[in-house]
Amino acid sequence: TMLPNVHVHSVDICYHKYTRANLKMLVDAFPDRYKFECGSSHKKLLTMKKQNVGKYDLVMVDGDHSLKGAYNDILHTCHFTNDRTLLVMDDCELKCDPHTSKVPCQTPTKSFKRAVKGGLVEALNESKSMLDPESQNCYARYKSKCQGGKRINATNA
Repeated sequence: TMLPNVHVHSVDICYHKYTRANLKMLVDAFPDRYKFECGSSHKKLLTMKKQNVGKYDLVMVDGDHSLKGAYNDILHTCHFTNDRTLLVMDDCELKCDPHTSKVPCQTPTKSFKRAVKGGLVEALNESKSMLDPESQNCYARYKSKCQGGKRINATNA
């Protein structure tokens, strides 16, 4: 059994074919310690908040690539964090330059930078992927201010 004290809870839109294979791998790796929810993170995270599911040590955001959606995924996970919780943001590159096409910024990067600027998270290091050299991740630690962050809606996106 992998990491016997670790419990995993994940939310996935269940759109991609590989979701089922990943689900089986995680169930096998974390027997009786893995909870999976299929559906939109925007709805599921709000439901989880009402259910008071507890705090997490690590949050991985790999979902909606719109500015509003990626930011709200960070914001909605605030309820499940403390000042030691780590955030891993997929498809995020801190060194991107929005003014050149050499290294374009993906939308999750803009959402991540907005969360840093707004004091929700503190960036920890340069972006890099641990598993896939073609992919980039940003890393941060949630800050106590995260609970008071403002949600983006259609009028301020």
